[in-house]
Amino acid sequence: MEDKDSRKEFSVDNNFTVRDFSSGVNISDLMLIAKQEVIDGSNKIRPNVSKDILVQRDGIQLFYEIYSDSSTDVLMDYSITDNDENVVHKQNEIINLKAGTNQIFKTIKDSALSLGSHKLLVSIFDLKVNSSLPPRKFLYQDGAACPVMFRIWKKLLNR
Repeated sequence: MEDKDSRKEFSVDNNFTVRDFSSGVNISDLMLIAKQEVIDGSNKIRPNVSKDILVQRDGIQLFYEIYSDSSTDVLMDYSITDNDENVVHKQNEIINLKAGTNQIFKTIKDSALSLGSHKLLVSIFDLKVNSSLPPRKFLYQDGAACPVMFRIWKKLLNR
């Protein structure tokens, strides 16, 4: 990897767990989005690597994929908790999936979120099979799910 500004090279080793998405309905890891643009009919996204979110009217932008072996309807549940594990925002929606890969761009809008650290949890419920999948959190670490953690900051204005 090369830093564009300093032209210094870095190397990183990571272990990845490859999950089986070949049957039923499955969901990818979640990615917070810093910026999304449509260029020549194609979605271009810049990940929010820092997971810092400024208080804004645009909400929290999220990207993930759902893999399905057939067309089906699923109920998506989005929950945000604070540091004390209190649910501070919850919403859900029904999504009609096509067979194959379904890219989901979701904006969670809630101006009532306070400043500080939060966790985001996305759960999926297959309506045709009448069963839920394990909730998808953000990262995998030694096979265990970790929630998407993010911080909400208030933008300071320069005087």
